[in-house]
Amino acid sequence: MVAVCPGERGCEGLPRSGGPIVNNKKLSLSLLLTLVLVSFSLFLGGLILRDVGKDVGRLLANTEARQRVRASIDVLKAMQALRNERGHTLRLLRAPQPPSPDVLAPVLALRAGTSNVSQNVEAFCQALTCAPGLGASEVRAALDRVADLRRPVDAALAQELGARPAELSATWSKETLNAATVLVRLGKGFLEALRAQDSRYEAIVAFQDIALAARGAYGAARVSFDALMAEGKGGGEAAAHLRTALGQLDSAWTLLRERLAAPGAPVPLQAAAARVEQVFFQTYIPAILTSLEALEAGRPLPLPSAEMNKLGDQAGEAMDGMGTAILQVLGAQADAWVSESEVEVAFGGAELLVALLLSVGGIWVVRQRVSSPLHHLAAATRRVAEGDLTGPVPFAGRGDEVGALADALVTFKENAVERERLEALQVAERTAREHRAREVERLVSGFGERISDILGIVNVAASDMKQTAQSMAGIAEQTQAQSGASAAAAEQTSANVQTVAAAAEQMAASIHEISRIMAMSSQIVSEASHRAGETTATVEGLAEAVGRIGEVVALIQDIAAQTNLLALNATIEAARAGDVGKGFAVVAHEVKALATQTARATGEISGHIAAVEGATSRTVEAIGAVGGTISRLSDIATTIASAIEEQSATTAEISRNAQEAASGTREVSLTVTRVSDAATRTGEAGSQVLGASEAVAREAQALHREIDVFLSGIRSLGRQARTGP
Repeated sequence: MVAVCPGERGCEGLPRSGGPIVNNKKLSLSLLLTLVLVSFSLFLGGLILRDVGKDVGRLLANTEARQRVRASIDVLKAMQALRNERGHTLRLLRAPQPPSPDVLAPVLALRAGTSNVSQNVEAFCQALTCAPGLGASEVRAALDRVADLRRPVDAALAQELGARPAELSATWSKETLNAATVLVRLGKGFLEALRAQDSRYEAIVAFQDIALAARGAYGAARVSFDALMAEGKGGGEAAAHLRTALGQLDSAWTLLRERLAAPGAPVPLQAAAARVEQVFFQTYIPAILTSLEALEAGRPLPLPSAEMNKLGDQAGEAMDGMGTAILQVLGAQADAWVSESEVEVAFGGAELLVALLLSVGGIWVVRQRVSSPLHHLAAATRRVAEGDLTGPVPFAGRGDEVGALADALVTFKENAVERERLEALQVAERTAREHRAREVERLVSGFGERISDILGIVNVAASDMKQTAQSMAGIAEQTQAQSGASAAAAEQTSANVQTVAAAAEQMAASIHEISRIMAMSSQIVSEASHRAGETTATVEGLAEAVGRIGEVVALIQDIAAQTNLLALNATIEAARAGDVGKGFAVVAHEVKALATQTARATGEISGHIAAVEGATSRTVEAIGAVGGTISRLSDIATTIASAIEEQSATTAEISRNAQEAASGTREVSLTVTRVSDAATRTGEAGSQVLGASEAVAREAQALHREIDVFLSGIRSLGRQARTGP
């Protein structure tokens, strides 16, 4: 790895981190971050502006394409109007009689369709680039020549065929054809520019090329057929031109059919082509061919001229409808692409606005979340560096890098505070240590004086201990002799007390057995009392049941009385009924007999129930007397048991006291024995104390010498502590 120097000092020979801008001390971090954000925003805005520029370019191109399509539609309409005017006028010029106002009205309407073409083309050529030689001046010159011919044409149409100028028809056909050719070339120029501008228009423009070729072939065929109709015979150059034009028309239309049969062909074009197929190829072309055969054979025409002209006009309208449909599809496509480009430009503008807002927001966030906190942290750091440890540290505890810097500054501040506290503590400890040294010296001096006095007292005490030890040895011998006699007397007392305790235990066992038997008797009496109570409850239940049976019997008696009454009523009604009620009377008699028997049986049952109730009452009274007797027996047994329990407790107390006395006697005996042993050990200890007192005296003298040495050393250390190392 290559070492990189992050700072200024201690990095000689190492490369610096960052570039000239990063290492520039005059640039603050907030300014650097702002510059980075602004640079990124400018870069992002440039990218978006580039895309928006492309979108705007596409929008302008699509708008220009739409203008070209609209110009082509206007030129096409003018060209169609001019061609139709040309055909109508030629047919009128070849007619033998002047046309009526109704026949002339369509021609005048077609002239209105070309009146504003020059102004429109001039406006288009100012907005768009027109092909050389196809500008407004050329269109105006061609249309002016046509307008100049309209006056002699109108004058000729007011005359009969023989009075009309012979060359007027040819001149009109030539000039109108030239003007239509100029308009066709101008429309093709618009479409060729559209094709060169955007390849997406290629397919639809190709449809228009084919449709224009077909429309031109139709116009040539119509002019040739009108010439044959005017001559009134077939063959010749006009018939050849007609067949050539029909062949060209069939070739162009075959190509158009193939393109329309391809997948994705526009539906409006298919509908317009179907109209052409029906009007032109299925109606007008067969009529032309039939008429041509009739002219060549010298037969009368199958259809009159007016009908053929009508079919030709319908065919021309269908052909013009095909071209119009193609340009309408082209215009709809151009409108769709313009709308799409407008949406793209709008989205691009929205993206640019969002990028601008994000950039401004980012700069604001950097200043609020980074630049301002860093400025406050720098000020707090300077205060800490200057020794001010009382001020607060802002942004501490925040979860980002600024918070980490603030936490680090808080730690640095706390360490500085702790360092000052430790320094103050060291000064206090040094002061305390000097004070302690002086105090130790004072204490050592006092200790030396007191320990000398104490050692003197210890020597005196050691002499006293020696005398006391000798006295203890004599007393121990006397105690040993007396404890032997006491031990013998204690052994005899202990044996007597144990005999009394054994007799008390036997008496307690007998009383306990009597208590157990009385408890069993009390339990049996209680059980008998309980059974008597249950029997009383059972008999009382029996009495209640007998009472309920009596109620039922009374109910049966009421029913029997009612039945007897009903039987009597039935007998009366049967008697009233005469012979008819005899059978009913027999049934009523039987019912009455049954009611009488029921009443008699229920009377007997009532007597038996009364007897049962009397017996039950006497049984309840007898059981109650037995229960009372048992209750008194239970009370007596309880009293006896209580007395036995008290006697048992007294006997147990006697036995316990006797056992405690025996234990105490044994303890006295053991104590006497231990006293004897202690007296022996006391004698031995007295001898040891005597030796120890002599040793204490010797050690006291040695301790006095050691203390003198210790105090001398302590005084020397105290002097060194005061003077310092």
